[in-house]
Amino acid sequence: MDRIKALYSSRYPARSFSLLRVILFLLITGTIAETSVMVLLSFAPPLPMQAILLLDTVLTVLLVVPIVLYGVLRPLKALDEERRRSDEALKQSYSELEQRVEERTSKLASLNQVLLEEVAERKKAEAALIQKDQHLEHFLRQVPAILWATDSDLRLTYAAGSGFSWIN
Repeated sequence: MDRIKALYSSRYPARSFSLLRVILFLLITGTIAETSVMVLLSFAPPLPMQAILLLDTVLTVLLVVPIVLYGVLRPLKALDEERRRSDEALKQSYSELEQRVEERTSKLASLNQVLLEEVAERKKAEAALIQKDQHLEHFLRQVPAILWATDSDLRLTYAAGSGFSWIN
């Protein structure tokens, strides 16, 4: 209801949407129409009571209906048109959002495939490095010498070679 009031007041700023206003509008319109009919009938020649009632009803309806259509239904029609435009805009934005989601999903799928290939390559490279490290370790153990490595504080960090066998 608040949205309808906001749309109504933005389209018709001088008016506000309320049931009381509509009822007052109809009462005032009916009063003005009935007064106008009474004035018109006062100038008419004397007629039977049934004819006066029929003429009074027909003229009142003929005066009230256009005013009601203009004053009450026109703003409601404008609200309905605004709602339809909003629905169309919502449908369009929804389809655009769906399209963006599909595009991003396809991009993520392709990136995921690239990452999976990269992980597979790295696993192959890691396996190859481990194999080469094992071959080098085996080679260094077979060398007829003593090989060692130290860090900057001259602590022994690695030692290998077949020369250790004659030390024991």
